[in-house]
Amino acid sequence: MKSILQILIIIISCASTYAQSINNGNETLEIQFNNVYKVSNSYEKYKIIKKVYFQDLKLNALDSLKKYKKLLSNNVDLLNKEEEKLKKLKKQLEKSELALIISLEKENKISLFGLVISKISYNLFLWIIIIILISGLLYFIFKFKDNEIVTKKTKKKLIDIEFELQQQRKQALLKEQKLRRQLQDEIIKQRGS
Repeated sequence: MKSILQILIIIISCASTYAQSINNGNETLEIQFNNVYKVSNSYEKYKIIKKVYFQDLKLNALDSLKKYKKLLSNNVDLLNKEEEKLKKLKKQLEKSELALIISLEKENKISLFGLVISKISYNLFLWIIIIILISGLLYFIFKFKDNEIVTKKTKKKLIDIEFELQQQRKQALLKEQKLRRQLQDEIIKQRGS
């Protein structure tokens, strides 16, 4: 029994040593397949693999597949989250662009007497009003100056006419006095005769 126990211990230690060499976490599946291929026996054109080696290789392959599936699943989840974030950012960008367009439209428009008009139209309207007012002012200034000149000429004519009238009155008065004297002289002549 002791010998069976010793043989069993030797087999277990060899198997565990070999399992550790195959199941090394640092080795890739390709290296593990190569190791299994090397330690397997040949029969005609076939390779005979011990079940233990096959099971270890199978477990390692399945673990690697699980690990890659989990990694792939995590990457897909991450990709989905990023796509969702991207969709949200696109929606937010669209809202921002729409708000910007509305803001620019509001900025380029002015409310005048309850009407919303563009700044260009508003500026054009104001300049037209300013030009009309300046034209009206210049017209009235011209008319005022013209009327002032006419008034000065009229006043000068009035002064001349008043002067002539005074002269005419003086002449008329002198004529009247002359005629009265002549009349008085005639009356005196007629009485004295």
